[in-house]
Amino acid sequence: MKLWLLALLSTTAFAQKTVDVHLGEWRASYSVFSTPDAVCDAEAQWLAEELHSVNVLLDGFLAKGTTRNGAWTENDLPLLEKAALILPALVAAQHQTLTALPSCPLSKTGRFPELIARGVPLVKEAQSEVGRLPELVRFTRHRVVLERWERDRLERQLLARELCKPKDTRIYFAWEDEFGARRWLFCDDSFVLAVPGHPWEQHPADGTPHDAKVATLAIQTARLFSEGELQRAPKP
Repeated sequence: MKLWLLALLSTTAFAQKTVDVHLGEWRASYSVFSTPDAVCDAEAQWLAEELHSVNVLLDGFLAKGTTRNGAWTENDLPLLEKAALILPALVAAQHQTLTALPSCPLSKTGRFPELIARGVPLVKEAQSEVGRLPELVRFTRHRVVLERWERDRLERQLLARELCKPKDTRIYFAWEDEFGARRWLFCDDSFVLAVPGHPWEQHPADGTPHDAKVATLAIQTARLFSEGELQRAPKP
């Protein structure tokens, strides 16, 4: 116990602060040294444990990140938001330590060659990812909102379709997607599509031949459809 306390005091004496972080399933500690060369005076075992803990955290987080995987979901959003807050300082501190460490005699001893070899590429990758985190958080938040809207939109669309009657040719549902494309759905299973910058199109129901007069009438009907009844997807 006394040796552990002496090791802690030896490390923190040369550190501005020691920070404990918790990100999802990963925990790590890192020290911010008062000067870059102060790392050479740190207690070797304690410093090695810090470097290892940060390497594990970065490796785990980056395995879920945009470069390697990109599979961020609604359940991951709290993790992503927290990462945007805590990772910039952690990565900066790890970069400073790993940059200064090779000039220290202890860098050639024990676990340090392995920790440095693993840590340097992780920090490089993390620096790239950290810069994208605020944008990634905004994008993921939008995708979460959009996916909820899409589920609700499909439910409303199916309920509206049930109100169609035989030989009914009216518009029963219309929506605008996140890119501004609009669709008007008719009870005869045809639809009109309007994509910004392109001519309006009428698509007949499957198995129904295209009829120019019917298409023109459908497009006119869509143009007259009430803007207030048009369902709009959330925009970024």
